[in-house]
Amino acid sequence: MLRIGGGARLGSVNLNGAHLAGAGLSNAYLVGADLRQADLRGADLRGADLRGAHLGDADLRGANLARAGVRGANFRGADLRDAKLEYNQLDSALTDATTKLPSGCAGSLGPVPPNCTAGGGPSSPGYG
Repeated sequence: MLRIGGGARLGSVNLNGAHLAGAGLSNAYLVGADLRQADLRGADLRGADLRGAHLGDADLRGANLARAGVRGANFRGADLRDAKLEYNQLDSALTDATTKLPSGCAGSLGPVPPNCTAGGGPSSPGYG
């Protein structure tokens, strides 16, 4: 199982279609990374910096995105079912009608309602 945590600097890396299920990417710097169609099921992305990353059509089922910075990240078409998110975390990210949100968030394309979170609150970081 891939473990790249500890603040690995992978900005703008091309991982389009990569198989990263269960990968340990906590605190990784993935600003602008191309993760389109990547398999990130169950990946540990806690505290990762995903600002501006391209996650369109990525499979993030069960991924842990707690404290991850996602400002400007593109989640259009991504599958976030059972992912661990915090309140308002997706406010500054890009989603659309094809984005599959965690249970309790179905149909919510604006602010993530409190009932679809795994903790957190309005003070959760968004990486500016």
